[in-house]
Amino acid sequence: RQLRELYRQTDIGVFPNRCEGGTNLVLMEYMACARPVIASDTSGHRDIVNEENALLLKDLKNIQLYDQNRRMIARWQEPSLDELVEQIEYAYHHREEIRQVGRRAGDDLKKFTWEQSAKNLLRIIENHHPERQGKLRQAIVGCQSTPAVNPGLVDALIREGCLYQDAGDHRAAVGCLSAALEHNPREKFRLYNNLGVSLQALEDLDGAIGYYEKALQLHLNYAPAWYNLGNVRMLKGQLGEAIEALEKAVQVQPDHGQAWNLLVSLLQKTCDWEKLEPAGNRLDGLTRRALAQRQSAVEAVFLNISRHADPVLNSELAANRSQHIASRTTTEKVGFEFDGRRSANGKIVIGYLSEDFRNHPVGHLTCGLYRLHNRGDFKVYGYSYGKDDGSSYRRQIMLGCDRFVDIRSLNSLEAARRIYDDRVDILVELGGHTAGSRLDICALRPAPIQVTYLGFPGTTGAEFIDYIITDKIVSPETHGRYYSEKMAYVPHCYQINNNRQQISENKWSRQDFQLPETGFVFSSFNQPFKIEPMMFAAWMKILRNVPGSVLWLLWDNAIAEKNLRQAAALGQVDPRRLIFSTKMSKEDHLGRMRLADLALDTRIYNGHTTTSDCLWAGVPVITLKGVHFASRVSASILTAVDLSELVVDGLDAYVDLAIRLARSADNLKMLKARLHQNRMSAPLFDTARFVHNLEKMYRKMWRGYQRGEPLQRIE
Repeated sequence: RQLRELYRQTDIGVFPNRCEGGTNLVLMEYMACARPVIASDTSGHRDIVNEENALLLKDLKNIQLYDQNRRMIARWQEPSLDELVEQIEYAYHHREEIRQVGRRAGDDLKKFTWEQSAKNLLRIIENHHPERQGKLRQAIVGCQSTPAVNPGLVDALIREGCLYQDAGDHRAAVGCLSAALEHNPREKFRLYNNLGVSLQALEDLDGAIGYYEKALQLHLNYAPAWYNLGNVRMLKGQLGEAIEALEKAVQVQPDHGQAWNLLVSLLQKTCDWEKLEPAGNRLDGLTRRALAQRQSAVEAVFLNISRHADPVLNSELAANRSQHIASRTTTEKVGFEFDGRRSANGKIVIGYLSEDFRNHPVGHLTCGLYRLHNRGDFKVYGYSYGKDDGSSYRRQIMLGCDRFVDIRSLNSLEAARRIYDDRVDILVELGGHTAGSRLDICALRPAPIQVTYLGFPGTTGAEFIDYIITDKIVSPETHGRYYSEKMAYVPHCYQINNNRQQISENKWSRQDFQLPETGFVFSSFNQPFKIEPMMFAAWMKILRNVPGSVLWLLWDNAIAEKNLRQAAALGQVDPRRLIFSTKMSKEDHLGRMRLADLALDTRIYNGHTTTSDCLWAGVPVITLKGVHFASRVSASILTAVDLSELVVDGLDAYVDLAIRLARSADNLKMLKARLHQNRMSAPLFDTARFVHNLEKMYRKMWRGYQRGEPLQRIE
């Protein structure tokens, strides 16, 4: 009682480190008294605190203690003093807000009962003793069969279902939650929502929709169900319905960051620029606030780089996300040690880690990489956490590796352990901050050298990634401050290409794609999320100045087509001059590309694989060189095929160049002849030369590691 009164006389509790040797007793007592706390988001604290009931310290430095034999004997995380001061200042100036945080803390701590603790303990025992698995649930189900059901036991069944969800065992979760549903539990709408989540994870999308809609019938303003409904509608390709659901989610919960993130992404995808601007502003506000408070931002880094050519913002958000990933994984007790590797003189083991060893741009580009490595100096292992799509790309990549391991069913620690046990020397991750990426594996440091490459156009912002493979056009030396990694500069262009990529022999005609028999055909086969108002207005200006010309675009969804046609009309261009074609196989797509006269690149997020595909098909591309990685890729690609005159620095120059080439058949013909000649002689499509240069980078990385040298830029 005296402690309670003492706690209640204070404004906030500060817990920068773990309390009571990790039991969190003082922290829990303080929060139970409805007092706000500042606490490190690490270790045992995570059982108690979250972003709703505490001010979190996320800028944590990993501290490791070694004995005289260089064996790690202790590890912990120390918070940043600067962040602690910032959070105290924030609390001082936002007293009413932190009182609400304290009230939420008090409500949350009411859930930490002896009954729940006992159930959780039994769940842990069950997880660690396979011979006892199922006994807890049998006991609960046995109790349910009695005429008078104990509500506490039903709640325990619900909690067990949620634990199964957290562990990724969604079939077991559905069993538990469905059993609980039979007894008409309190707040049934939450149970319906959770069932929907598990069915969605099991790819039963229609079943998930049914449960989300049931949840909303009981609680119309339940934002999580609206968000989940929007998510699953998106997965089914029902983009209009998805947007409506997400708009409802942010209407009933204006600070629902995940809903804003997905909504902005879908508005980009559908080219709904009228709604995109205010929605983007709201998401920007949430991102800025999270970065200022050093909280975990919800905006996807990939989405951010596609909207903002701002290397400062891009790198800050990337670092924020990587810190969040690291904070979730560094509590794992792994103890990977590499000191014995420094004296190794055998072949260097390269491990490539990716979701995209399949029919995907990364698979298309890297298809020739693995087989071309020098087996006298290197072993090549592939670690796939993506689906096997049975494509020729998948087969070629598997055959090109000395060892190919499917780690999709492994959690991060299991996957890292497999990579470590395989004695990978240099781990090259190919995903970065793309959807589905597994940077959590890299955060566990399973290899002495870790590299990011190709899949994500920018920095990871991660302390656990040592190098980024890049070039001096996409990543000038003056941009080094925007990268957490050290630059590993390959000559020419960072993007590998497969010079064995087949092009269809089908004799396509313009009529096959509703293109005019005469008249100039501009093309841009980029995904619609890359198209934004400023560049689209430039395209319309080009069409207005080239009579009879058309713009050939990739069809992705009906809403985007409708919005782009409306935008064309507003730009005083007949909407029928936009020609849309659906997706085809890669070989056929390359074949039909040849029908275009000139390709127009996008602005904030260039065509990457799209640009090199156009050039491989023999179609010149004009581009505007931007200020961040994603907006400079086409400039690098064109320079590597000796067509740097197609790279401009301003939008007016871009428009003028397109019009000039469209009006001069002779100049365009000469340009295409040069491209045809350079295609097989310039560096861009010389796959063997690229691999040779890449191996030079790997050797330099490995020599530096063996000598114990500090990380530094490599050229």
